[in-house]
Amino acid sequence: MPTTISLCLIAKNESANLPRLLNSARECADEIIVVDTGSTDDTVSIAESLGAKVFHYKWRNDFADAKNEALRQATCGWVLALDADMEIEKGHAKKIRAAAQSRASQAFYLNIRSPRADGVTVETVTHPWLFENHHDVKFEGKVHEAILPSLLARHLTPQATDIVVTHFGYATERDTKARAERDLKILEKATPEPFTQFYLARAHNRLGHKEKAARLLKRVVSAAKEDRLRANAYVLWLRIACDLGEADTARQTIKEATVLFPRDRMVLLAASDACIHLGDIARAAELMRRALAAPTQSAGNIEVLERDEAAIRFQLAQCLTYLQAIPQAITEYQRVLAGGMATADVYCSLGLAFSLAKDKALAEESFKHAIKLEPQSSEAHRQLGWLYAETQRENLARQEFSEALRLGSTDQELKKFVTV
Repeated sequence: MPTTISLCLIAKNESANLPRLLNSARECADEIIVVDTGSTDDTVSIAESLGAKVFHYKWRNDFADAKNEALRQATCGWVLALDADMEIEKGHAKKIRAAAQSRASQAFYLNIRSPRADGVTVETVTHPWLFENHHDVKFEGKVHEAILPSLLARHLTPQATDIVVTHFGYATERDTKARAERDLKILEKATPEPFTQFYLARAHNRLGHKEKAARLLKRVVSAAKEDRLRANAYVLWLRIACDLGEADTARQTIKEATVLFPRDRMVLLAASDACIHLGDIARAAELMRRALAAPTQSAGNIEVLERDEAAIRFQLAQCLTYLQAIPQAITEYQRVLAGGMATADVYCSLGLAFSLAKDKALAEESFKHAIKLEPQSSEAHRQLGWLYAETQRENLARQEFSEALRLGSTDQELKKFVTV
């Protein structure tokens, strides 16, 4: 008997996102169920034009209830539950189909990866959102809804996969704030247990209510029994302490978190960020090295924040440059480039390190490469200008300084040099 899959989702004003998701699911979805929760844009007509069965639902501030309505409408043997602002990674729809057909398990985990607005951090959570369609399997929780408890209660133990789905809900600051405002209204009425208190603190922090968030996190680190939840609370608390300028709290939290979680990559990176904020660059570099040596965290039903190794090494190299550990810094910059992070910023920083090492030829080559990659980089033109000035090539220096100023450099020394 052929394996069939119902793609189930809820949507409200998702006309911009739906085509991306539905097109990415063509090779695995035999049926598309869209439960519309009150759209005022073209969500319904777009969903129908792409082959979806659309059902209307009166929103009750309960994500689980809305998603369960989508499950009730599914007629296929398997369910793939996703959000409207997601996209299945290229080639992974076939993996979804293969997993269901394999019968290796009655449920499978998907790796949901959410790029953050900073352009560096990626949030990863594993959710068992591919499962056999049983009428008594339901989502639970008004927000940050989960289906794992329902699956386990029915002895449907999910199996891990390498299937990746990208979630765009946190890709911009505007998106992140909108989600926080939405979550806050629901979480404030939820049962005050550690899991919901953490997400309530996260929502408050994103909306600028940092003191309130810090108070909630203090309770979470004391009450949480799950290590990942407790570690995540320390990570967020560290950031908030720095944002509030509470240096003593930040130092104490760094000490507590790194003792409790000495090989937790996410904790070590948050602690290194806090050390940079506190001006302890040597300690920050030490913690980054420990983070690079630590295993990556496996994501469960709560977020794990990841950074590409090259991005970590770039920050480490900058710290080493600040500490005048130039040979080590150059080695790290070269590892960054070998890791695929060949940006103008990296070449510009490498050029500065070569300049400090008195290797003017390699410094010039690096600055020029940065400009080739990003002609509009005022910093690359500024650095190349100073190199020309140091090597008595005043006319070339003036040209680069003029270009840097034109591109927005605020270095007042450049104006003095240009007008001489």
